[in-house]
Amino acid sequence: MRKYSIHSWFGFELPMAERARLVKEAGFTGMMLWWSDEHQFPGDKKEDHPDSIRKLGLEIENVHLPFSCSNGIWMDNQEGEETMEIYLKCILECKHFGFPVAVMHPNRSIDPPPINELGIARFKRLADAAVKNGTVIALENVCKLHYTEKILDKLNVPGLGFCYDSGHDLLYSTKPYELPRKYATRLKALHLHDNMLEKDEHRIPIEGMINLHALVDSIVDSGYTGPLSLEVACPKPDDTPESYVGRAYAIATVLEKLRNYEY
Repeated sequence: MRKYSIHSWFGFELPMAERARLVKEAGFTGMMLWWSDEHQFPGDKKEDHPDSIRKLGLEIENVHLPFSCSNGIWMDNQEGEETMEIYLKCILECKHFGFPVAVMHPNRSIDPPPINELGIARFKRLADAAVKNGTVIALENVCKLHYTEKILDKLNVPGLGFCYDSGHDLLYSTKPYELPRKYATRLKALHLHDNMLEKDEHRIPIEGMINLHALVDSIVDSGYTGPLSLEVACPKPDDTPESYVGRAYAIATVLEKLRNYEY
């Protein structure tokens, strides 16, 4: 039976316990978590979120590590060392809380530091730490796709996989929908969302310009059998949290029907 997951942030300011309840009632089987002290609901602590989610019978599919510091991976200075400390601590927390996958951005902004051997070696160190602590780092395709491709092509090692982001792919790739096939054996997570080809909006798939058939075909061709996971956070003005999460779940099930050509 296919599992369905949604990111914990879906566009409404709510405590995590309330988010988890809405997600469960909509029909989802799991959630993806933002793993940082930034952008938390007042009074919420990220360390309390796993229990809030799991006590409802939901799985935690993966956690998204902080990306505001990700350029530091490539820096040969104090900031670079501090960035590594942040990510190594996150990996230890993945072991403590039982998170199977940790999603990372390999860089941020349109002008990151250049790719260099120090950064590649640091990703190798993070991958080794991930293996030691029973998790996998999944690098996401972002606006500078060649960073993700360079790291994965240089480091075909345990502990380092790929997270496919359909919204970023639609915006930034010259050949959308090919990445799941290219990194099929390393595909560890999905971030499915849509946009109007202008900015990263995180719309529900079908509410933008994405080609649902091409998207589903690429996932099927990759052999990926994990959850269909939505990273959506673009409600309409008249949406309630219940209506938005419900509509997201309905589209997730449509994607599964397309996979089996049940339409």
